[in-house]
Amino acid sequence: MKRILYKKLLAGCTLGVLSACQFGQNNEIHLRGQLQDMPGRSVVMSYDGASSFLGNSKDVVLNLDTEGRFDTILTLTAPAYYNISRNTLYLSPGDDLTIKITQRNSEAEFSGKGAEANNYMKDRLFPHAGSYLEGGMNVRDDFASTRILIDSLAQERRKQLMALQNVSDEFKRLESARISADVLNSYSYYPTYANIQAQIRKSPEMAIRRHQVDSFYLSLSADVQAMVRELNREENLNVAVARSVISNLLLDRQLKSWSQNMSFTSRAQELVEAARHIDKLSEHLTDSVLSDATDFTKQMENQDFADELLAKIEQAGRLLKGQAFDLMLSDVEGNSCRLS
Repeated sequence: MKRILYKKLLAGCTLGVLSACQFGQNNEIHLRGQLQDMPGRSVVMSYDGASSFLGNSKDVVLNLDTEGRFDTILTLTAPAYYNISRNTLYLSPGDDLTIKITQRNSEAEFSGKGAEANNYMKDRLFPHAGSYLEGGMNVRDDFASTRILIDSLAQERRKQLMALQNVSDEFKRLESARISADVLNSYSYYPTYANIQAQIRKSPEMAIRRHQVDSFYLSLSADVQAMVRELNREENLNVAVARSVISNLLLDRQLKSWSQNMSFTSRAQELVEAARHIDKLSEHLTDSVLSDATDFTKQMENQDFADELLAKIEQAGRLLKGQAFDLMLSDVEGNSCRLS
């Protein structure tokens, strides 16, 4: 009898060890489910951390069957955000998730370990739609009334976040930063969407003229600086809208008043500078631009950023005269010419 009990106990311990190794001890995530209405049988799950601002080397391809189902194990050493279509996922080592996703983020379904964070993420806002402005739908007759709406929506979102029970403190910190960044993003986009709505509604008094934009941003500077300071942390670069806002604060002259006497983290500054080099590589490629970008990689402190920039440099180098694969083409008049 003792030998039988010992064997059962040993078997149970072995299964427990295997389970622990499979989900967490080896930094693995079990992700399974169904993706509906997606183009093709291979869908990219796009990495949405800081280095995604520069490149896509950390993307993951999900291979689907004929019904859009998949079952995969990912290895992560730390929690990370990913995008599938318009859905943003938060994945942590040890998660064991079953998902159902369409191209409408509100329709997503999650169950299993890690589900609570991802159900919360279904309602995240889209920065390029002006966050709480919702593409202009939430613009009111003036900024004062629009701001009341923005702030009330942000307050409600914070209540939802703080009510979550099965999420990490780190997740709450990152998502709190997202809320602040969405508020700042909404304020910064207000002149653009107010002018669009002024035309749509035929209400010229809603518009903020070009010469008024500087004073509009300046009037908000004292109120927004606490939120800007909250964003100014390295880990917040992993939040897409925070990256966008920080980039704008560093590059946009009109927003300089929002970060007066504030020094952004060296990681944020290096990220923005690397992005500037990538823009030049794609827009004004010359030997000098390529050389400058290469020199910059030699002094970079963040290897994940350097890896993405080096990949762009390699791609761009193939496009310089004499480096690309040569082809014989015909111009609009039928004359033959080489790509080189």
